[in-house]
Amino acid sequence: MDSAFGEFRKVPTLKTNSPNPDFYGNPNDYGAFIHDQCKMGPHFQEYLRELASL
Repeated sequence: MDSAFGEFRKVPTLKTNSPNPDFYGNPNDYGAFIHDQCKMGPHFQEYLRELASL
């Protein structure tokens, strides 16, 4: 996970991630947010899938 650590951090100047309007469930779950404000933006989940496949 060391290679992914930098991608988990948020850029300090950005706002909170946007809520996902298509998600129904616990509002604190990972899928409840679009993750448009994290360092990898909307490609973050794709990045995690790629790491998991290694």
